[in-house]
Amino acid sequence: MTYSGESYIIRLTNTNSPPKFMSVLYTQTRKKHVRVTLTLDVLNDFEARNIDWRKVLKLEPDEDVESYIEDFEIDR
Repeated sequence: MTYSGESYIIRLTNTNSPPKFMSVLYTQTRKKHVRVTLTLDVLNDFEARNIDWRKVLKLEPDEDVESYIEDFEIDR
């Protein structure tokens, strides 16, 4: 849910000209949980635990990521 409202700031000066209005937009956002599941078929030297997911996803300072990694052996 996002709330968007508009308000106005009046800038008063010591001149004889009429006041100038400046429009300001305020946006209130809420966080949400998102779960993404990846199944990767990779070479044996791939280290998923070394991935900096915060950097990869370009998260904002108030956003967070938690990763859960499982390794499986493939019989071929």
